[in-house]
Amino acid sequence: MALLELQNITAGYDKNVILKDLDFQVEKGELVSLLGSSGCGKTTTLRLIAGFSSPMSGKFIFNGKDYTKVPLDKRNFGFVFQSYALFPHMTVFDNVAFGLKMRKLPKEQIKKEVMDMLETVDLLGFENRFPKEGGSGQGPGDQAGPASSGRASQQSGRQAADQDAC
Repeated sequence: MALLELQNITAGYDKNVILKDLDFQVEKGELVSLLGSSGCGKTTTLRLIAGFSSPMSGKFIFNGKDYTKVPLDKRNFGFVFQSYALFPHMTVFDNVAFGLKMRKLPKEQIKKEVMDMLETVDLLGFENRFPKEGGSGQGPGDQAGPASSGRASQQSGRQAADQDAC
């Protein structure tokens, strides 16, 4: 059984259909990239998974449960937008920890998860920097943001990233 499934999804905006009868599966442990030209439906697909959009028809199944009508705030998914939504007055650590703090997780769990995420994206040592202090492909604006705290773990939630080159 797939961890994530989009079944016969049709989606779009107003009368403009972007995805028609999309079937898509991701197995547990798989790393998936969505590739395609501008306007082909990459962002629409991620928005459906995160809960920012609803399909016109079809189902979104995650871990065997139908998430098609589960509201955004109940999905426990993170989403990193193409233009990173960093808080300039907060450190890298605090930007990554933001979502976990909003969910009122214990401080030790927040610290562990943030440090694990920073290690995952090769930003250990940058946790006390501010967004304006990054750059050259290694700063927080290049790799991490508040939605990173939605991380791809069984405990905290899932994460989707939206990039032109994805």
